[in-house]
Amino acid sequence: MYHHIYMFSDNLGVYKSDDSDNLSQTRIKERIKNYELVTTKNYLMLESYKSLGIVSHSKYVNGILDLDIIIEEIKIVKTAIHINSYEIDELTSYIVSIQTSLISFMKLHGSNHIDDIISVIFGKKFLLTSVKPKVEFYDLLDYFHPTSAKYVSNVASGDVSTNDNNNASDTTSKSDDKNTNSIMHDINITKTLKEQLHVIDIGEGEHSLYMQIYGVKIFIKDTKENSCLVVQGYLNNITFKCLENHNFIRRRHDRLYDEVMSMPNLGSNAALFINYLDSFTLKEYLLTNDTNILSNFMGIVHHNNLVKTRALPRIISDFLKSSTFQKRSILMNLLCFENNSELSYLTYLLYDTISH
Repeated sequence: MYHHIYMFSDNLGVYKSDDSDNLSQTRIKERIKNYELVTTKNYLMLESYKSLGIVSHSKYVNGILDLDIIIEEIKIVKTAIHINSYEIDELTSYIVSIQTSLISFMKLHGSNHIDDIISVIFGKKFLLTSVKPKVEFYDLLDYFHPTSAKYVSNVASGDVSTNDNNNASDTTSKSDDKNTNSIMHDINITKTLKEQLHVIDIGEGEHSLYMQIYGVKIFIKDTKENSCLVVQGYLNNITFKCLENHNFIRRRHDRLYDEVMSMPNLGSNAALFINYLDSFTLKEYLLTNDTNILSNFMGIVHHNNLVKTRALPRIISDFLKSSTFQKRSILMNLLCFENNSELSYLTYLLYDTISH
C-alpha cells in the first residue's frame, strides 16, 4: 500500500534510493528513539480521542493493538543493539517495517502532533525546510490534533492516486459513496493548491458532533515530489482573547474590523459584527478567507431578520427538525444579537426546547 513512498530520495529519511542500502547504527538509534517517542504519545492520544467520542471503542482497541505491535518491534531493535548482536541490513528492514506500521496507524488514527506525521512520511528535513519556514501560522498547529491522514501522489499529472482504500467493497452503500466523494473532493483540492499549507472545514458528514464543530482538513503540498499529504483532525476551542498577541491572528482580526467598519450604511450592524468577530475561534481564523467571513456575516443578518417575520410555532418546528450541529449554529448566530430583546428571548426559548 505504501511501498511507492519509500522510493522518495531524501524524503523519508529512513530509506533513500540515492544512499547506501543500510543505515548506520547511529541513525538507527535516532530513528528508534523518535519512533518510540511518537508511539508512546499516541497511546495517550487514543485515550483522549476516546474520551471525546472521536473514536469508537472498537477503533480504540484496534489502535492500541497496533501500537503494541509497533512497540514490540522497537524492543527487538533496541535489544539487538544493546547486546551488540545484529546485522545492519536486518535492523534496516525492521526500521522500514516500523515506519510502515506507523504510517498505517497514522492513516487510520492520526498522531499526537502533525509534526510526527510530516516527519514520518515526508521526513524531518522537509518539515524544517519546506513547511515551518513557509507557513506563517504553523506554530498555531500546536493546537491541532490529527485523527487520520492520507497521501495523494501524482498531483500535477492528473493521474492522481491515494493510499486510502477503506472504501473498497464488493457492494455499494451510501457510506461508501460518501467516502468516495470525500476522497475525490480531497483530490480535486490537491490539484488546485497554491499554498504550501491549506486548511478547510470538514463539514457535517459522518463525523461526531465534536469533529463537526472543531474539525478541519490540512493539505500539505510537496511540489518537488508532486504529492500532497491530507491530515484530518480538530482544533482546540481557543478564542481571540487567547490569540490576540499572535501576529497572524491580530493582523487578520484588525483587517476584517477595518474593512467592515468602512462599509457604507453599516448602521446598527456595526455592533453585531463586533460580536460576530469576537465569537471566532482559532478554526475560523485559519480556514475562512476574508470574503467568506463577510458573506457569512451578511447571511447571519439576513437569516435573523427572516426569523423575526416567521410565526413562533414554525420557528420552533424548523429548529427541532434540524441536526444537532445546525441547532448549535442557529443559537450561536442568534446570540450575536445580544442587544435585541426579541431575538434574545427567542434564543432562550429555543435552547429550552433541547435542554429538557
